[in-house]
Amino acid sequence: MRRLKQPGIAAVVSVLGLIVATACGGGGAGVSAPSPGLAAFAGTYVGEYTRSPTGGSIVLAVTSDGALEVTVTDFQLGVFDGRGRVGGDGSFSVNAAGAGSASILLSGRFRVSPDGSAAASGSITGAFVVNSWTAARIGGADSNPLAGDWSGTYSGGEAGTWVATIRPDGTVSARADSPSCGAVTLTGRVTQTGKATFGGAGSGLCSQYRITWTGSFYTRGGQWVGSGTWSSTSGLSGVWSGAKGAIQPPAGSVLTVDPASYVNGTFSATASGSTAYVAGIDMDAFQEASRSYSVSVDGGYPAPAAAQRLAAPSGAGDHPVSPQEAEAIFAILRRGPVPHRPLTRPLAVPFSYSTGSQRSFWMCTQPFANCTASNQVQITATAVHTTQRSAIFVDNDNLDDVPLDLAQTLSGAADRFWQAITANLGLPQNPYNTDGLGQIVFLFTRKVGQIDNLAGFFFPPDLFPDSDTTQYWNIHSNQTNMLYLNSAFASRTWMPSTMAHEFAHLVHFSRRIFVYQKTSFDPTYFVEGLAMAMEDIAGYGYNNNGNARSFVRLFLQQSADVSLVRWGAGPADIRSYYGAAYLVTRYLLDRFGTGTLSRIINSTLDVAPSVESISSEPYGRTFASIAIAIVNSAQRLGITDPRFRYSTIDVSQAGAMSFLNPGSQATTPMNWRFVRGQGGPAQVRVTIRAGTSTPYAGVILK
Repeated sequence: MRRLKQPGIAAVVSVLGLIVATACGGGGAGVSAPSPGLAAFAGTYVGEYTRSPTGGSIVLAVTSDGALEVTVTDFQLGVFDGRGRVGGDGSFSVNAAGAGSASILLSGRFRVSPDGSAAASGSITGAFVVNSWTAARIGGADSNPLAGDWSGTYSGGEAGTWVATIRPDGTVSARADSPSCGAVTLTGRVTQTGKATFGGAGSGLCSQYRITWTGSFYTRGGQWVGSGTWSSTSGLSGVWSGAKGAIQPPAGSVLTVDPASYVNGTFSATASGSTAYVAGIDMDAFQEASRSYSVSVDGGYPAPAAAQRLAAPSGAGDHPVSPQEAEAIFAILRRGPVPHRPLTRPLAVPFSYSTGSQRSFWMCTQPFANCTASNQVQITATAVHTTQRSAIFVDNDNLDDVPLDLAQTLSGAADRFWQAITANLGLPQNPYNTDGLGQIVFLFTRKVGQIDNLAGFFFPPDLFPDSDTTQYWNIHSNQTNMLYLNSAFASRTWMPSTMAHEFAHLVHFSRRIFVYQKTSFDPTYFVEGLAMAMEDIAGYGYNNNGNARSFVRLFLQQSADVSLVRWGAGPADIRSYYGAAYLVTRYLLDRFGTGTLSRIINSTLDVAPSVESISSEPYGRTFASIAIAIVNSAQRLGITDPRFRYSTIDVSQAGAMSFLNPGSQATTPMNWRFVRGQGGPAQVRVTIRAGTSTPYAGVILK
């Protein structure tokens, strides 16, 4: 949840800040003669001590006028800090307070050697006793040995990673990566002795939470490290730790990258392991020009084979799909306003057909972009078989295509998927079917094939009064719930899934437009993805060797050419777009529950804000997580985090996945660029540099 994110993030910054402060010191160990003056002691001193059963670290900072600040980090009792002054002979005694009422007295003396090096030594009494400690000056008064890159992890209410850059002046630019809120960039500063308290709010959906991070930076075993605690006004809290150096998450780390993750236009991460998978996506759906960013992986990777334009596999894969007709149907509805009719009173008594009934239907027989009332034709058809929920009509010119036994089989399938889909999405209500329980007409005719060899389609104008459709859109309406199927394919094994797919469109459209009074249409990738997911719900989907699996196979091979918002515009097989759309909606169902798509369409919200409301995260981060789930399943990487996996399908069963090489990535809107790169035998580093695009991204370091 968004609340989780914030703690981690603020924490990060604190950590960073702490680091800086510690850094501001001087260097060199040694024992010297009497001090030549207070300015000679100026600098930062660092040392460690041992005591039973553990030990600790001491950081002292002296100004040129003798002001003294000390931070003692005891590995058992925590942090103690205090202030005092240095005497002319270099001696000092400082009371340092710890948690609660605990305190210590740190006593000692600074000495400067003839070569200019300096050191301090002394003892500790109070909450614990150290008979002897020493600390060396680690640099000049103006130097900062902590300057550089830092990183670490945090845990508790949630767990994540953080990275920071400390500048010589002690300022910090930091980023924490939270599972609930993604990446948040914070700034801060550390005290010269490495003690810090940082606070801040997150961004976007997590902006209402305030986070505080406290702790210290110190040396342990000669290495600069840091640790402390974090808390959030959300009620979450935990601990953090880290060290100086590039981020080193364990092998198998998974990161989502938001635009806020980039520091000066660059995101980078390093892990133990050898391979990196990166999937960037530009979420600016309205950007017309192609844009670019770059991905580099230390060590490169042998160039993968060019993505193949695979022929569709046999069986379900021979399903014909038009590249443009899905968009063209909605273009008809954009010819004028969308009229809304109340559902309280039906405009007419719903048709109730019996076997043997005949009726004439208006139909477009050419590409929908060119379809008008003047070139629609009327088809006379016969109801070969009917039930309470379905009426199988066949064009009188094509009656031999759908004999009675086949019509009965198709009608039985329709009754079953009607129940499954309406239970998930709701009833298909419109002014001619106000209770949603009327018959659905399935019109089988070979004339469907005249429209770019389609297998079937749903025609939204049929749900409106003919008086409205002719006035606003120059098209005739059949004023009934109906779907159009190519009778030449009636006996194909995939025909029931096609019928279920088109029925899902009918339910989706009718509920958005007539129940929730929407005046705009959902994006095509969501419309088609929902219908593909409903094939799963109806029992004809991915795990039943349905259309989805062959379409996903094509997407895995051609993903670089698929833009979700430029439907069918690229060189990829149009079916690969359906595969991509299916992987989006299947992910939403698997991660957020089987009622997720219903929650989205049964709402007045558009798709993106609806998903953000459900997920409590930016829409782009959800798409970064979908990309990780695709790679995880396709490559069988074994990542178990529910945000990054499919729980109901195995993507690898669809076939091999094609990856791009690291380098410049030319991207179109909402186009995943799946990149694979390899580092050395024990470490891999990935860097994403924003260009004209600053993408969301999913990163797997394996």
